[in-house]
This record gives sequence, structure tokens and C-alpha cells, in this order.
Amino acid sequence: MGDAVDIGCFELDPDAFTASFSTEATTLTLPCTVTFTAACTGAGGGDVIRYSWDFDGDGGTDLVTTDATVSRTYTEVGTVTVSMSAVNETTGARGGCVREDYLHLFPRTMHVAPGSGAPAFPYDTWRNAATNVQDAVDAACGGVTIVVSNGAYAISAPITIAKGVTLRGLTGNPEDVVFANDNAERLLYLDHADAVAAGFVLEGGSRKVWGQGAYIAAAGGTVSNCVVRGCTASGSGGAASAVHVGSAYGLVTHCAVTNNAYAATGTPSSYFVPGIRVDAGGRVENTLVADNVDTGNPNYMAASGVSVERGRLLNCTVVNNSGPSVGGVWLNRDNAAYCSATNCVVAGNASTKLGATYGNIYRHANTQNRFDHCATDDDAPINASCTNAPVSVLFADWDRHDYRPAANSPLVDAGVSSGLAVGTADLAGRPRIFGKAIDIGCYESLHHARTMLILQ
Repeated sequence: MGDAVDIGCFELDPDAFTASFSTEATTLTLPCTVTFTAACTGAGGGDVIRYSWDFDGDGGTDLVTTDATVSRTYTEVGTVTVSMSAVNETTGARGGCVREDYLHLFPRTMHVAPGSGAPAFPYDTWRNAATNVQDAVDAACGGVTIVVSNGAYAISAPITIAKGVTLRGLTGNPEDVVFANDNAERLLYLDHADAVAAGFVLEGGSRKVWGQGAYIAAAGGTVSNCVVRGCTASGSGGAASAVHVGSAYGLVTHCAVTNNAYAATGTPSSYFVPGIRVDAGGRVENTLVADNVDTGNPNYMAASGVSVERGRLLNCTVVNNSGPSVGGVWLNRDNAAYCSATNCVVAGNASTKLGATYGNIYRHANTQNRFDHCATDDDAPINASCTNAPVSVLFADWDRHDYRPAANSPLVDAGVSSGLAVGTADLAGRPRIFGKAIDIGCYESLHHARTMLILQ
């Protein structure tokens, strides 16, 4: 019937009157306005079609119109059946379409609280909040924000976000929401370009896996405003880090990765990275990587601070890390892969086995491995755009682990921001650019602000 045979075991009669409808998206967050478009076959170009719509599945008619495109605003959570019937008023022919459980409507915000007395979907109030983070993530759709109440959460399996969901702590202070390891392989696993986790402490990862605290897989995701600390591992296997960025769509920003340790025994068959491993074009920005320690043997080259297989560091402070090979930052590509550090201070790190040359910075000679507008405490700057000075001059109080720029630090106004998305705030939440230019490192100095006192 028609110009040719149809594919499949059924043939469409192009002269029969049929009616159906569609919409662009069926999974939505509230409130939302949904646009439905009706389509008919077997009608002439001048025929008048009357459509009757039931938007909420209650069996009643909500709208009668001759317009093929209509809209409805939804405000209540749930799964909705939508139906439409059509009459060709020119010929008297009738048709219709019923789509069972067609729309899936979610609250824009869900809640998690360990003391919730009556947890129940849709978790849209504190009274019916989920008690388990993963329960809320699994029940959400893309576009939902899940707010986690203050408290300590024992994590026995990785919190996995493989959809465009934002998971954030209630107050924004990471110390208020602690995800503590309870024999989990890792604490947090992101695998979606729009997945976000923000405002948590990730504490105590103890397995030899990449990303004990946080792992960003191939599809991507963002870890923001988090503290990753106390991850430990031992043995001869290797292949472990506190944070792993394994995607070009992966970003770690405004985080502190501190006090993680690895104690390799024997001769390792791979390498450990107590701090962060960056791969596949990932990014680490405005982040502090400090006080991480590897006490193993340098059988494989790596860094105790940040090992960059392929990716970018921007406005990071990598300080006081130590290990048998590279102490601070290792740019590890010997091919044309993109690998760079910009506006970063890498100082006070140590190689316990290979000596001062490997203390702060090591890179393959490939020209794609670039350190630009960086600072160290080495004897000589890396290149003409970089600077060097003792840690006592660079930082406010090195002995007390205060890694903000000192009053007259050469870090102040020494960075470059042209063409870079440097953000609006530093790690401490202060304006990211204060003064003539951006400062090097994850903190912006306010020391060049002056007060005038007038006495009369």
C-alpha cells in the first residue's frame, strides 16, 4: 500500500485515519511545561481535525482544540498517562492514541538525611528524605539536585553517579558532611559529563585502586569543593591514587587533597600516586595538593603530588609532598599529547630517593609538556615565564601549613588569565583576581589591600 512495501511484517494503510502525538522529553524536573504535537495520517490538506486531550490520565477531557500543538504545565511529582482522541470533522473519521506512563516527573531538589523518620520517594522534603545517598541518586533523573544533610556517612560501596545529577552538601562547608570509608573500593565514582559532587569530605580510602577517594570515569564529571584525605594503601602492587581524573570531561576544582599516604613494600609492579592522577585530557583547577607521602621504592616514575599522564593543571598549589620519585608534579607524556601546568606553585616537595632534581617538577622533554607562569623554590626558574623563591618568601606561614601567598610574595599578580577560564573565586572563596592580575596558586592574596586611618 503506497509507493513501496513497508519494512517489517506490517503494512501501513496511508488512506486510513490515524492519530498520535509526541513530545521532546518525557523525563523532566518540576515545575515544567510540556509541549505535545499531534500528527494524523489519512487526512486531506484542508480537513479540520478536532483534538481532545487528557493530560493527567484521569479519564476526563482537559482540552479540546483544533491546534495540533498544545502545552500543559505540571507541578506534581509522578508518572503520568497522556491520551488524545481526534475527529476529522470533514470526513467524520476518528482516531486516537493513549501513552501509558508517558511522563516521569521529578522534584527539582531531593534530600538525604541520616535521621529521616519516614524515607520515601520522591524525597522532596526533609521529612521523607532518603537515609542512603545512593537511594536518592538512583531515584533521581538528570537535572535534579540532591542535598545531603550534615553528618557522617559510612560508605560501604562507592556512591555512583552515572547521570546528570548534582550531589551537594547542605551548608557548602565540606567538614559538615563526611563520607567515611567502610570497606568500600572507593568513596565516589562519577561517570557522566553533567554529574557534580560538591561540598564533602572523602575520608579513608584504603584499597589499591585509582581514585580511592574520587574517581572520574570516561564519561566525565566534576568534583568541586571537596576535601580528600586519609587515603592509605600498602603492598607491592601499585596502581593507586586518592583522586583519579580519567576523562577529557573530568574536572577537579576548588578541592583540597591532603594527608594521603602509600607505603609500598618490596619492589612495586606499578606506581602509587598519593595525591592526584590526571589522564585522558582531564583538568585540575584551583586545588591544593599538600602533605601527601609515598614511602615506597622508585621502581616506576610517578609523583606524590600530581601525576599528569595527559591533561591540565591551572592555578593549583602543590606543596610539601614527598615520595621516592617525583615529589611535586610529573608531566608524563613523551608524545604529542597535551600536558601542561599554568599559574601553579610547586614548592617544598621532595624526592626521597632520586634527589633534588626530581623534588618539585619533572617532565618529559616533549614541547607539549609545558610549565607556564609557575613558581617553585628550586635554585633556578623553569623558564622565563616562571619564578623561584624560598618557601618562607612564597607562603604566609610554611611551618604551620598556611599555603596562602605571603605579604610580598612573588606569587602575587604573577599569573596569566588571558584565554583561561580561571573562575570567579579562589579556594578560600575570595575573588579570584584581586589586584593587577591573578595570583599563582589556588589562593588569591588580599595583602595589597591598604587601609587609610585619618585622625582628627
